[in-house]
Amino acid sequence: MELVAMKPYTFSMSEDVLSRFSSYIESNFGIKMPPSKRSLLEGRLSRRIRALSLDSFDEYYEYLMGEGMNDEYIHFSDLVSTHKTDFFRERKHFDYLTASGLPVLTASGAGTSRPLTLWSAGCSSGEEPYTIAMTVAEYERTSRSIDYSILGTDVSAHTLAKGIRGVYHGRLIDPIPPALRERYLLRGRGDKEDLVRVVPELRAHIRFKVLNFMDDVYDVPGPFDVIFFRNVLIYFEKETQKRIIDKLASLLSDIGYLFIGHSESIFGMHGSLIPVAPTVYRKG
Repeated sequence: MELVAMKPYTFSMSEDVLSRFSSYIESNFGIKMPPSKRSLLEGRLSRRIRALSLDSFDEYYEYLMGEGMNDEYIHFSDLVSTHKTDFFRERKHFDYLTASGLPVLTASGAGTSRPLTLWSAGCSSGEEPYTIAMTVAEYERTSRSIDYSILGTDVSAHTLAKGIRGVYHGRLIDPIPPALRERYLLRGRGDKEDLVRVVPELRAHIRFKVLNFMDDVYDVPGPFDVIFFRNVLIYFEKETQKRIIDKLASLLSDIGYLFIGHSESIFGMHGSLIPVAPTVYRKG
């Protein structure tokens, strides 16, 4: 029997296809994909080209725009969006929420006379909403019982599925203080001993939903007392940033808080958002 060598995959993206992908990504996801990110895009999309047994980026683009649109869109959105996150990332935000945000909100009746509502916008695989839940639960331990709900949204359904499960590799929990690990995480056993799962008491307060910030209307149950929208703005053009901030501000309660990433700024974008701490704003 004659053996035939398999054709090696050596993909290269033409300027024309890069331009078409960039336009599609920006118009549908708001994410900037300039020529400087060609290698990044090639590396990510080549996985799907191999999986689909296609021969080029041109073929993949035509497939995505045609017969593959329904099934492939989920994979494509997962590849072009960024999912970097950690438990207690930018810890000072959670310190501020405990020391200032929650006392002000609960004093106004949030969590008691009405539910306290929090939104982790762009939550990736769930570490942020679970960190918020731990923060609120710890506040309850030294204060009073709070009726609260947390919404976690992301453009990637695949990534959200990880958050819904609430299961993480043990190596990812290092940023969580040891006492909180004991209270809020369950250790796996046997062949799952390297995994942990968030306790059901916290998971019960959180629900996850797919949401694209480029949507004309955000289908979420506002208003929210707290919105975490961190390390997402940097991927959008200035005008898109302003449109998104306008929508988020309209979904904040009258004394609600907006948290953005430490490397981000919304200076001059919305007059009703008043800075109260570095990268923390309050509706006023």
